[in-house]
Amino acid sequence: MFKILKISQRILRRSQDVLFSFNFLNKFWSGQLNGKAICLCYHRVDDPANFPFLQKCGLPVISPENLRADIRFLKNMDFQFITFEDLRKNPGLHPSKPSVILSFDDGYKDNYSNARTILENEGVRGVFFQTTGIVNAESLLWAHTIFWHCRDKENYQKFLAVCRECFPEKIRDMENRSLNLAYYLTEEVGHSKALQALRLAQEIFPKSIERELSNKLYPDVKDIQEAHAAGHEIACHGDQHLKRESISWDVFENDLQVSVEKITKWTGQAPKTYAYPHGNFFETDNGVVSKYFSQVVTVQQGIISKDAMPLNLNRFYWAGPPKNELRRKRWLLTGTC
Repeated sequence: MFKILKISQRILRRSQDVLFSFNFLNKFWSGQLNGKAICLCYHRVDDPANFPFLQKCGLPVISPENLRADIRFLKNMDFQFITFEDLRKNPGLHPSKPSVILSFDDGYKDNYSNARTILENEGVRGVFFQTTGIVNAESLLWAHTIFWHCRDKENYQKFLAVCRECFPEKIRDMENRSLNLAYYLTEEVGHSKALQALRLAQEIFPKSIERELSNKLYPDVKDIQEAHAAGHEIACHGDQHLKRESISWDVFENDLQVSVEKITKWTGQAPKTYAYPHGNFFETDNGVVSKYFSQVVTVQQGIISKDAMPLNLNRFYWAGPPKNELRRKRWLLTGTC
């Protein structure tokens, strides 16, 4: 039965591809977004061969060439490139044009060295959701340290032994469910318990390599300031990239405060847009986030219309290279693939 379902899904996807195989229909699809906006969410913009330990744990990377191609396609479709700040200041979206917001989560060095260069060469602006704890960092973010420890079989087993010593009952649960250790620690165990294992792992894994990686992966304050001065929006993605459901209300708000204060200090302007790390949130969080932000973005799929709720704005997550050119076109025009 499962095999039949998979085949049916594949046939459906391919039949949908046909709808995007005719160039004369491109304007029809883009026209569906007139008076609306689609927000596309990328992460790293780099050669996919760089830092493979991050990709293995669910962090997709788009090549600079493919990002440039995406932007040029949208330009050819006469999209209006805007930021969330534009949306906030001028909520009346262009009635006869489609709009697009290009957003980049986490704020890696390559977002500024690669993505920003491409954006400016194409004459468009983007939104950088900056995880402030990685700026000028001399060590890897807690989650990235986990990814690094799990980068190959040998290191995975070493780190697994550390975790088994810290919380054996959780590791048994993980193994019974056949889950990956990096996924389990970052998505289910949560920040505080993961830190217990990371502190113990410091005795095994050399910090010098981690410092070298952080200097290559993460931006410095100058990157943030130059992007802001060039007209890009520097938005908030928290300080330590914490999954909401794994932390308390107080920890959540403190993380927001720290991040807002840093961005305000660096740019001279408090960020007014926030994206939940991991796309994870509670409906009751509006009471906290509304103290600091005018707009809050999720990774729930959907088009942004003029009557969209500002504390629950949708966007489409780039999950990796599309299967073919038709899927790529469909993602750019509809957010689905």
